Amino acid sequence: MENNFDKLKAIENERNDLLNKLQKIEEKKAHVSNEVYLKVKGDYETRLRKLDEKIAENKELLMIEMKNAKNELSELLQKQKELKLHIEEIELRYSIGEYSEDKFHEFEKEAKSNLSRVDERIKKLEDRIKWCEGLIGTEQVEETAVIEEVEEVSAAEVEKKGEDFTIDEHILEEKLPDEVKKLDELLVETTTLLEETEKKEELKKEKKEEGISCPKCGYLNPPDSWYCEKCGAEILTIN
Repeated sequence: MENNFDKLKAIENERNDLLNKLQKIEEKKAHVSNEVYLKVKGDYETRLRKLDEKIAENKELLMIEMKNAKNELSELLQKQKELKLHIEEIELRYSIGEYSEDKFHEFEKEAKSNLSRVDERIKKLEDRIKWCEGLIGTEQVEETAVIEEVEEVSAAEVEKKGEDFTIDEHILEEKLPDEVKKLDELLVETTTLLEETEKKEELKKEKKEEGISCPKCGYLNPPDSWYCEKCGAEILTIN
């Protein structure tokens, strides 16, 4: 991949040279005939288009390189912040007498050396990103940034919907046992009521089969009696 970028770097240098020459041609326009001006300018513009075509063939590679460089840059900026805070901590601990002077200089030298390497790498990455953006074009870079932002937002929304769905399932799982419990209780109550009704019907039937008590004297008369056989009182039959 580095070889490809070396070739692109050479193309970029050549492109910058052509742009400078085209600028000089514009400056000399008033001093030459229009025919010569158009011919030379057309020649350099043709060369520039060919270089742009070569760059366009490698834009996808440049996009990948730029994205990787930005990711690494983000990590290094965080590392840079941590190292600066670490140096402040070393200085504070030394100032309150926790470290000897030799230890302080040892820790400080190591931390500043690490920070220097990080700073150097950050500068290279920033230059690399700027170079990639120059080759790709501002509009393409902005368009890609918008697409990446939309993808991130979409991914976040999908993840949030997944969490919401999980929460709904959890709520459902909590409510389900109560609903089942209520249904079971209703079934038990219904069964009990049916059993009691059946018992009452059986008792009523048994009572009718045994006979009918006289409402006046209590004598037990046959089931089909209209009057008491003992006292002659009228018996009201209830179905």
